[in-house]
Amino acid sequence: MEDQGKAVRVRHATWASPCFPVPKRSGDSRLVVDFKKTLNPQLRMDHYPIPSPEEIYFLSLSNSAMFVSLDLKDAYMQLELRPQSQELCTMNTYRGFSISSQELQCFS
Repeated sequence: MEDQGKAVRVRHATWASPCFPVPKRSGDSRLVVDFKKTLNPQLRMDHYPIPSPEEIYFLSLSNSAMFVSLDLKDAYMQLELRPQSQELCTMNTYRGFSISSQELQCFS
């Protein structure tokens, strides 16, 4: 990630979550960050009724004439984090701390 300009190594971190590779079906691996013990407990959860995927799908397609199929390869890495969120998403790797400027896929 550092060589692609998606992360910057830092010497000190107030927040740091472990990251590790997870194998994909294609044989490649995906880097994920585990925020279970660090960031998730600090979040305030607002609960709103969310329609099911089926409801969204059928409501949005009811009067449609054109359809598109998108392959969002590395979709999480296409979203940029705000500067104030970047420090919170610091990754603790075996090579030290890294801060990502892109959104990371995380397990919770």
